[in-house]
Amino acid sequence: MGFLNRIFGHAAADGDASSSPDDAEVVDEIRRGLEQHQAGDLKAAEGAYRSALDQAPDHAYAHYLLGSLLGESGRLDEALTHLEQAARLDPSAGAARSGLGNVYRAQGRFEEAEAAYRDAIAIDADTINAHRNLGDLLHFQGRIDEAIECFTGAASLAGADADVHFLLADLLSARGRYQEASACYRAGLSISPRVAAAHNNLGASLRHLSRDQEALACFEEALRLDPKLGDAHANMADLLHLQGSVDKAIAHYRAAAELQRDSVHCRRSLGQLLLAENRSDEALQLFREVLTLEPESARSQWELGNALVASGRVDEAIERFRQAARLDPRTPTCW
Repeated sequence: MGFLNRIFGHAAADGDASSSPDDAEVVDEIRRGLEQHQAGDLKAAEGAYRSALDQAPDHAYAHYLLGSLLGESGRLDEALTHLEQAARLDPSAGAARSGLGNVYRAQGRFEEAEAAYRDAIAIDADTINAHRNLGDLLHFQGRIDEAIECFTGAASLAGADADVHFLLADLLSARGRYQEASACYRAGLSISPRVAAAHNNLGASLRHLSRDQEALACFEEALRLDPKLGDAHANMADLLHLQGSVDKAIAHYRAAAELQRDSVHCRRSLGQLLLAENRSDEALQLFREVLTLEPESARSQWELGNALVASGRVDEAIERFRQAARLDPRTPTCW
């Protein structure tokens, strides 16, 4: 339900029962439903929304809230019915069309989802969730530049949360636009300063800009906030290694390898560093782990062969070199 909660979950967070002047009892039911929805009590919230609709069957906002809750619960056909009602009853409600887009996307109806999100934005250009969800859909489809445009629109709106800035920063970074990405990470961190992954990602962008000391401070802050963030340990190790702080780099590579059991990079980098420090037995174990993770890699066979040579196990090394040459004939057959 993680995906459904992510795309539908903003409805309750953004809700305001006082936004529609109705019968006091209907407003009270909607307010009660919103409070319960925000607290995570979906069953009670559903009851409150249905009670409001029993009293006011054509209440567009109640249909919207109930439809969003049902979508969040995975009851997509029921959600669609109520969101269509909300859109029909209030043609000016951009949120209802954004909700319809969420249902269509969850059903795999991507063209209809995109159309619904764009309708929502056309109705109300300040609908953050429509910008966000359209951007998320375009990203999912691999339409990165269009997604960047959507998230840029969302980030420019009043009330944009930290996640919008972080999502935009991730896409900009993937496009190699590190200066812009850094600015977006900083904007998000100004709103939510305790997001360890964002500090780590900011540090990674700064490294691409050759601002290594600032990057180091970001990795340190990420690890202060979350000592078990493997990516931050790996990034810290890479930078420390580059700066010649070998012992510290080894410690962070070890931490990263422990936290990221399937990380080839951490094991390979640590193995190479240990081999350079003449700690061949320790390096040998790491290169064996790398080969387990990618047994059809000529490079991994070759690196294990080198570690075996350094450990004095030449016969085993020759077999590794032969395997490397079998996998890639361009690989040298001797060390």
